[in-house]
This record gives sequence, structure tokens and C-alpha cells, in this order.
Amino acid sequence: MHGAIFLLLTIALTAPAFADQRCTYLRCRTEFRKTGAYCAHGDFAHYCMCRSGIDEALLMQCPYGQIFNEFLNKCGQNSERNQDLCRNFFRTRGMSPHGFGN
Repeated sequence: MHGAIFLLLTIALTAPAFADQRCTYLRCRTEFRKTGAYCAHGDFAHYCMCRSGIDEALLMQCPYGQIFNEFLNKCGQNSERNQDLCRNFFRTRGMSPHGFGN
């Protein structure tokens, strides 16, 4: 029984992760914050988390009713100011702030 659980856990932990398209613009190893959070492309309620040594970012969700604040690098109040922070983040990278398909 313990062997089967160990095998399943090993498979789950080593299975390839597929990057969400809202985070594929990031290459974490070359970003300013190699272990930090960034705006998700076109989605204020999510953010992309870079982890040490891994190039692809992981998509994370803010708590209900909150959006990502790029300046504070964490989720916060759903306000026009916080939305503008992410919009400007993408504009400074030469990208549309609206995400894919918009």
C-alpha cells in the first residue's frame, strides 16, 4: 500500500507542468525578480509566480474579489489604479495589456 502511494506521489511530482498562456511571456531566470510575482497577461485576478531555478512561471489566483497589485507584488483591492499598474507593466514591455485573443 505504501509503495503504491509513494509511486503515485513520485509520478505526480515529476509530471511535466504546462505553462498557462497568461504566463508564457515570462522567462523567470532572466527577469528582474527571479523569485517573485508578475501580472498575468490579460487577467487581473491571477498572477504569475516565478520560483527559484525554474524558467516557467506558475499561474496563481488572488483571493475572491482581489486583483494583483504589480507595485506591491501581491494581491490587493480591486481598483482602477491596480488594474492600471498591470496594464502599464505590459505596455512597458511592448505588449498589449489585454492578453491573447483580445
